Amino acid sequence: YFHKNPYISSVEFVNSALKSLGFKEEDIYILSGSKITRLFVRDATRNNLERVLSELEKKLTPDDILFLYVTNHGDTKNSQSSFKLSDCWLDESEFEKMMRKLHPNYILICFTTCYGGGFTERLGKGRTIAMSDTGKTPKLGLDFPYNFFSALTGKDKRGDYVNADTDGNRRVSIEEAFNYAVANDGYVNSKEEGVLKKIPQLRWQNADPSIVSLNQLVR
Repeated sequence: YFHKNPYISSVEFVNSALKSLGFKEEDIYILSGSKITRLFVRDATRNNLERVLSELEKKLTPDDILFLYVTNHGDTKNSQSSFKLSDCWLDESEFEKMMRKLHPNYILICFTTCYGGGFTERLGKGRTIAMSDTGKTPKLGLDFPYNFFSALTGKDKRGDYVNADTDGNRRVSIEEAFNYAVANDGYVNSKEEGVLKKIPQLRWQNADPSIVSLNQLVR
């Protein structure tokens, strides 16, 4: 998972982690501005994003969990966060409008973009749990998604054992995985002078991340 493009490398890792958590290949959609030879992808254009969301609208049931992983360059304009697609920038209000048509049991969204906290604040409500590896600020590094999914799968990218089950119930919740990712992110915890520190965000309203996991409810 060490592609020269760090965004692609993280997508490959997340793709593998989702499959190990029980997600079927036909249920995983990948949009990318770069070609990934090992994975089937569609170009990350606005039209393709809308097309995938329309497919999901027909496919999702009230019992499903939808997970979205968004990584690329981010920016802010007119007090809104945005992330870069292949052909445009998409701001938080536009993305929120796109997501309104989807009604699974839970939606989990992870943003690893600069200024990703704006999306987290706007989308973390209702049945959506939203997280980002920083607030409404620039950021460095992609430690967060690796650590988050290492916590959920029980193995890091080197294959070493990881235990994020802090309450000992033999299941890792979204909250436990988030806390593990934060605790092990070098850019969150760096004490070096001049290092741009990240402030990860986790927002929700009616979906409790302490009882929700990616593959099942934690009971």
